[in-house]
Amino acid sequence: MATYYDILGVSETATAAQIKSAFKKMALRYHPDKNQGDPLMEERFKEINQAYQVLSNPYEKARYDIMSQFGKQPTVPPSYNPPRYDRPMYQPVYTRRQVDHRENWIATAYAFGFTLVVAVMVLTFIGVKQYVNEKRLQERLDGRRALFMEALEAQKQGDLDKTLRLLNSLGLFHERERDIAGFKSGLIDDIVDKSQFYFSHGDYHTAIYYYELIENHTTIQALKIKENMALSYKMTREPEKSVYLFSQLLVLGYRNISTYVELAEIHRDQLHDLATARMYFERANEAAKEYYESVYGKAYAVMIRGDMLSEVHFRLYYGLADIYLQMEDPVRALKVNKWNVQVWPGRAENHVLAARCLQQLGNHAEACAHYHTAVSLNPEVALPSDCR
Repeated sequence: MATYYDILGVSETATAAQIKSAFKKMALRYHPDKNQGDPLMEERFKEINQAYQVLSNPYEKARYDIMSQFGKQPTVPPSYNPPRYDRPMYQPVYTRRQVDHRENWIATAYAFGFTLVVAVMVLTFIGVKQYVNEKRLQERLDGRRALFMEALEAQKQGDLDKTLRLLNSLGLFHERERDIAGFKSGLIDDIVDKSQFYFSHGDYHTAIYYYELIENHTTIQALKIKENMALSYKMTREPEKSVYLFSQLLVLGYRNISTYVELAEIHRDQLHDLATARMYFERANEAAKEYYESVYGKAYAVMIRGDMLSEVHFRLYYGLADIYLQMEDPVRALKVNKWNVQVWPGRAENHVLAARCLQQLGNHAEACAHYHTAVSLNPEVALPSDCR
């Protein structure tokens, strides 16, 4: 049986423009006016017009294609009317298809039922997924809780290193683990407090124990804690560790007079590296001059007194003068020591150092004068036999 596509002489994949063009050609060929009223040509023209009405309407074309696919050919709608020739040539006549309310109701019911089934399936899937996820989460939280209990046991046994390692292995805490997060935070605060307590009381070995816990198991980067840890290593005579931490402080921008002086003293007294000690003392001297000028102005040399400065300033200039003297540069040592005597005239060690410089320079009389001044300030100073 011929299809509408066959009637118009086009393929089933023809575009709307191709269908319209084919209709025009066929209409010109079979129009009754062109064929002297031939009944066969008139019937043929009606078929062509009917085929165009269907294929030029997207909805009717889709319906026709679906029915054709399942082996059913639509009949000519009862409302079909042939074209009126008083209208412009080639204008198709469209007829409105009557609405089948029963068919629409059935289609609506099918659509609603399908939507309901899909919705139930989706909700069921979501519910199952949530259940599975909750179960997995609870199993994971139970495992993490077991690690927490192990950490508590380690704390009871005094093994804080293991306690912190177990707590850190948990990573970020879930909102249901607020008690664990609170415990860890409180434990770290307690460790920090104890490190500072033991440091301030001179128990440097115990302080180091807590400082190392902070360094190894927390993200705390407080510069003061690092400085106190470095000082503790210095006091327990672990110079390499102390130098490492003080060097870290310099990298982090903690370039103050105290840091340079500590590094200088460690190299001088514990590592016996006078050249490096001298370098750090000189850097401390440069930092001190910048500080003096910023606070007291360029005339600081005539304004500063010892009671205006902290002890580290005395250690700086006494150490610098002593380094110059040990490196056999008594002239420079004496020059630095004059500043010490001027700012701290009541410190006996300044006069002893001045006497040692003068002795190297061969000025025995002035050296003895400084020794006597030192003894007057501190009777425990030993007076050389040649100055009695």
